[in-house]
Amino acid sequence: MNKIAKLLIALSLFFTSCKSNKEAIVLRTYETKKEIILKYNREHNLIYGIKIPIGVNIQNNSIKKRVIDLIDYEYRDYRKGIMSKLYLKDGFIRQKRHAKIKLDPYKEKEYIVYTFHRLDSISSIQEQFSSYTKKLLNSNQDTLTIGVVSEFRSKHLELFNKITSNDSISVSIITGYSKVKKMNVGVFGKSETIEKEYRDIHTERIRIPVGWQITE
Repeated sequence: MNKIAKLLIALSLFFTSCKSNKEAIVLRTYETKKEIILKYNREHNLIYGIKIPIGVNIQNNSIKKRVIDLIDYEYRDYRKGIMSKLYLKDGFIRQKRHAKIKLDPYKEKEYIVYTFHRLDSISSIQEQFSSYTKKLLNSNQDTLTIGVVSEFRSKHLELFNKITSNDSISVSIITGYSKVKKMNVGVFGKSETIEKEYRDIHTERIRIPVGWQITE
């Protein structure tokens, strides 16, 4: 291999490694085979929450390892839902909220996020769940699986769109750490403090609208 060819390869690798996080990380969402789960309040005989699963694919298209601090489902309005839960797709293993996911060069990882959307108690919403409410009322359960997303959308498309419209998925990529700092913290149950070291994490967030293509 001549010197010019080696130089071109070196330059190519250099510029590839200099990709920004937004250029390097490709984020995609899709419908998963996991089922939607309804949450039921027996005292008031109503469905108060719906947990919707969504597949998340994260690709690192650079020669540099990336570390992801957080994968998050973002509701259009914070009143629409509460904290989502993250699972590794392979084995459906629950992950910590700040999992510190290491993504090697040109590799990808698959996750499943379960949302928790709140449902209004007004009759126009609850009437659409009446058949499920009857099942739960006659059982001793407070949850019910009702099929995959495409099945629910075919029956309740307008409601589904209303629930999920303008929601998004985001990942926070670690870009660095601050210098170690020291602070005094109280000791639980004791009238004393200890010195503890910590450092702030700097991140860059990448966000995309939620999509429901069937690709799994």
